[in-house]
Amino acid sequence: MHLLERVYYKGKNQHGSSLFWRNVVSARRMTARIYETNLPRLLEILSSIFHEEPFKGQKVFSGAWTRVPPPETIAQILERLLNIGELLKAAIIAFQKAYSAFCLALPNTAFLQLTVVLVSIVSRNNTLASTILDKLSTIIPRVYAVFEILEPPIPAVRRLSKLITRFSLEPAAQHPINSPTPFRPTTSNAALSIDDAEDIGSTVARSALPVPGTPNSTRARLSSLPPGTIPIDHTHDSAPSRPVDIETITTWEQPQTHHIGTIPIKNRAPAEFTSSLTTEPRNEGITVATPKLTKRKKMRNEIDDIFG
Repeated sequence: MHLLERVYYKGKNQHGSSLFWRNVVSARRMTARIYETNLPRLLEILSSIFHEEPFKGQKVFSGAWTRVPPPETIAQILERLLNIGELLKAAIIAFQKAYSAFCLALPNTAFLQLTVVLVSIVSRNNTLASTILDKLSTIIPRVYAVFEILEPPIPAVRRLSKLITRFSLEPAAQHPINSPTPFRPTTSNAALSIDDAEDIGSTVARSALPVPGTPNSTRARLSSLPPGTIPIDHTHDSAPSRPVDIETITTWEQPQTHHIGTIPIKNRAPAEFTSSLTTEPRNEGITVATPKLTKRKKMRNEIDDIFG
C-alpha cells in the first residue's frame, strides 16, 4: 500500500494525463478502499462480543463464550463482511485489468523500470485480495449460522439470507491474463508470403539495385581548367531546343604593362551567348573596352550630285 502510494506520487506529474496512468489510479483506489476496511479489527470486534473480558490476545478467545451478544450487532458485522467481499471481487477485476495493461506496456522500454514495479505491485495485491476473499468466504457462512441460532427477527434473516446467496453465486471473475509476447525481429533473408491477388511489394537488398552513373562533378571540371578561365555552364537553360551540358570557356588575359586602363577580350563567344558572357570586373578603375562600329558610306548617285 505505501509502496504504491509512493510510486503514484512520483509519477503523477509526468504520467497523469496518459491512458496508461488510469490503471494506476484504479489500482490505487481499490487498494486504499481495502486498507480502510480494517478487516482484522472487525474480526477482533466480532470475537470480543462473545466475551466479557477485553481483548488481550488470541489466548482469551480460545476458551468458552461468556456472553451472548444481541442479534442486531451480529447482523451489522455480517452485513459489513458481505460488503467487504463485494469490494474484494471488484478489486480483483481491477487488478487483473491493470496487470494486463502493464504487461502490454512492457515492450515500450521508455519507462521500463516504472512498469516492472507496477506489475509486481498489482500482481501482489491481486494475490492478497484473492486470499482474503477465500478466507472471508469461509467465515461468512459460520457467522450466519451463529446468527440463526440466536433467534433473530425474521425480516433480518430474510435480508441477510438473500445477500449471502447472491454473494455465493457471484464468484470473483477470473480473467485470463496473457503474458506479453516477446518481440522477435525478422531477418531480411526470411521468406515473405505474398498473395497473388494483392500486390504488397517485396523487399530488395541494396546490393541488388543498379548503381546509377555518377555525373562528372563540377569541381572536377574546374580543377582541370587552366588558371584564369571562367567556365559557364548552360545546363539549366530554360530553352528546350538547346542541347544539354553546353559549356563555353572564356579566357581572360592579364593586362599588358602599356595598357593600364583596358583589358582586351579574346576568344569571344558566339552571338547567341553574348548576353550571358557580359560581366563586369570587380576591381575598381578597370574597364572593359567595347569595339566601335564603323559607319558604312552611303552610295551617291546622279541626283545627289545635282542637289549636293
